[in-house]
Amino acid sequence: MGEIADDHQSYIAEEIAEQSRWGFSAVPWIRRKTSGVIEDKESPAGIEVHGVDPRATCQFKLIPSFPLPFLSRRSLKRVKHRIDPPKQCVCGSPAVDLVSNARVYAGREYGEWPYIYLCAECGAYVGVHKGTDLPLGTLADKETREARKAAKEPFMRLVRQRFGSDRSAAYAWLAGRMGIGTRYCHFGMFTEQQCNEVLRIINHTNTGRGY
Repeated sequence: MGEIADDHQSYIAEEIAEQSRWGFSAVPWIRRKTSGVIEDKESPAGIEVHGVDPRATCQFKLIPSFPLPFLSRRSLKRVKHRIDPPKQCVCGSPAVDLVSNARVYAGREYGEWPYIYLCAECGAYVGVHKGTDLPLGTLADKETREARKAAKEPFMRLVRQRFGSDRSAAYAWLAGRMGIGTRYCHFGMFTEQQCNEVLRIINHTNTGRGY
């Protein structure tokens, strides 16, 4: 229990330092740390963010799941804030499989690592970190994907215009505005409602009311 409490306090200090580094006020997050899982009360529902995948430093041979050609320890190590592969879709269906992205691109694969997790029930999907089987975010249906795109484009303009292209500073600022931990401030994790919140924050900022 002492180790868990110490790790929990270390995580809180890390988050506060991240925002303080950029001159933003730390928000009163409420966290729970259990068996290596860190949860923010204000994070998207059901999301659990872990540290580096233990397979990155294991000694046994990595066996990739079909249809992946391989798994890379170096690539696994690059994913500092890991979300486990989805076992159930946001629609409630357990029919989620790792497949080629040709399934959603009319039979043609796109990208250097053309794999996704796809829900056979509703068609929601999410991409995968290159060289791994780890999802880039959470499963998203068409409406959520469109909302993420619509929110991310103006945010990236804000990154260039207000933060000198410093993405770390911009995401720390956005996390503070949204009241979530920086590790949860990722468009690949946002719900449609959170994307709408991002747009409101950016609109207030652009009008001089929310910077």
